[in-house]
Amino acid sequence: MTWESRIIGHGEMDPHELIPNPKNWRTHPKLQEKALEGALEDIGWIQDVIVNERTGKLLDGHLRVELAKKRGEHKIPVVMVDLSEEEEALALLTLDPISAMAEADKKQLSSLLEKTTSDNAAIQNLIKSLDEKEVKQKEFVLEDFIFPEVETPCWFVIRGDQEQYTELRSALEKIIKKYNARLESSE
Repeated sequence: MTWESRIIGHGEMDPHELIPNPKNWRTHPKLQEKALEGALEDIGWIQDVIVNERTGKLLDGHLRVELAKKRGEHKIPVVMVDLSEEEEALALLTLDPISAMAEADKKQLSSLLEKTTSDNAAIQNLIKSLDEKEVKQKEFVLEDFIFPEVETPCWFVIRGDQEQYTELRSALEKIIKKYNARLESSE
């Protein structure tokens, strides 16, 4: 069985005519706004906003639309889809979280970071934060924590630097020690 394409058209629309979706649960902090504005200034439009033709509401691209309005843009790229209200709600709920599940290929990211520059301060900050967050962090696995009422051993994955690992391990050990002491005193 093939996946059904729900895309019914591409074009350009006036951002002032686009209706923000009242069910949109994502908010956009200033840092994200500045980074997106910087990317649009450096590169331009490389992604359409998504509009559900049936309801006339945005599905994706709310921040891009707001930035275009502030800038006085008269036309922005859109992709039109045809979804029921239930499907629209499911799309709103899943689009960003599915994208956020992607993990970094640190070698590929390092290569991109080395070869990429921007004069835009917001993009420079984004690149720096990617380097610190994705490349310089390490994964540490704590495998030796045992909880008496859990038959299967537990482990925790910590992403961060050595100092963060040491601090968190120490905190977990204290919590588990108190927990075990309470169990013993209640017996």
